[in-house]
Amino acid sequence: MHKDKIGFIYAALAYFIWGSLTIYWKQLQILNSIELLTVRVLFSVITLLLIIHSGRENHYFSYFRNKKTRRSLFLTALLIGTNWGVFVYAVNSGHVLQTSLGYYIGPLISVFLGVIILKEKLSLNQYGAILLAATGIIYLVFSYGTFPWIAILVGGSFSLYGLFKKIYHLDSLNSLLVETILLLPIMLVLTFLYDSQKGSQIGSTSPIHWVFIILAGIVTITPLIIFAEGAKRIPLNAIGFLQYITPTMFLLSGVLLYGEPFTSHHLISFGLIWTGIGLNFIRFSKTREPSSDQPS
Repeated sequence: MHKDKIGFIYAALAYFIWGSLTIYWKQLQILNSIELLTVRVLFSVITLLLIIHSGRENHYFSYFRNKKTRRSLFLTALLIGTNWGVFVYAVNSGHVLQTSLGYYIGPLISVFLGVIILKEKLSLNQYGAILLAATGIIYLVFSYGTFPWIAILVGGSFSLYGLFKKIYHLDSLNSLLVETILLLPIMLVLTFLYDSQKGSQIGSTSPIHWVFIILAGIVTITPLIIFAEGAKRIPLNAIGFLQYITPTMFLLSGVLLYGEPFTSHHLISFGLIWTGIGLNFIRFSKTREPSSDQPS
């Protein structure tokens, strides 16, 4: 099979898995959001250790020893922890549509950050895309009278995470292992403090829940590895197109599976953002360079 076809299959499969995660985390609604994030971080650490020590080059110890690198990864650990935490909270509190909105606007936030931080130049299409996305968010705020903080945190934290990962240019799995190790003690303390006040739910979980808990690390890491294999085989414009599989699945699952309302206000807001995405994609479709960036 041609490597481009294999690349498309890998990348599409990764985005499909990410898009299905709302269904997975819904199975663990019995846990509070802090416990659920702690479980995700803990089993991600275990999974990454097994993967890295089963044949991959492991140099995460050097990341710990280097003070500058350690500080940098602590920052990205907080960003990915925020992204994971807000996501599981949103899914299990009935705000899947906001996660969809967040991942739709994420690439446009990345474009904006590229201009502000990396001094990249924008085309007229990209300026229009950012303006339309901002208009869609502002419309949603005024139509509902509430700020879509979940969407902004989900999209913003992941965009910032991607920006810093690009700047640091470290091995994806080794750096992710360090990030999760740095994040784990924070989550254990937060879980202890929360459960001491509110009570723990993890003790009342059934055997089937424990299956989902134990597999949390595999579910988190597997699409990253699959995506890495796809991203190095296909051009950037293909990645730019395929990445919208995930928020589209979030949108469909929120409306069709969980009965979240999709009103005319949502349609107008999402319509503005979709138009912005179309303008942004026109810019990316002219790029033929392969992508090495990997979401986590």
